[in-house]
Amino acid sequence: ARQAARDVMRYFDLAAPQHHLDEERHVLPAMQASGDPVLVALAQRLHQDHAAMERGWTAARTILSALADGGLPALDAEQNRCLEDFAALYVDHIR
Repeated sequence: ARQAARDVMRYFDLAAPQHHLDEERHVLPAMQASGDPVLVALAQRLHQDHAAMERGWTAARTILSALADGGLPALDAEQNRCLEDFAALYVDHIR
């Protein structure tokens, strides 16, 4: 669990923000400029998703960091819900 927490932190600290930045720079502007109302609305939603995921990562990372450092023997219900909520953000975003 400790190594898995470190692996998740590495991905969401490094790769995920870069992926979102690439979308913000290259994909969303093209969608917004398309003039297609469906694509414009989707671009707005994806942008909002990025902001929500950034906020969610702050809370999730705190929990994972404590787990990775060995200071958290098990997750309580609130911590588990926080991580599940964060994961759900990505499931919805991908969909």
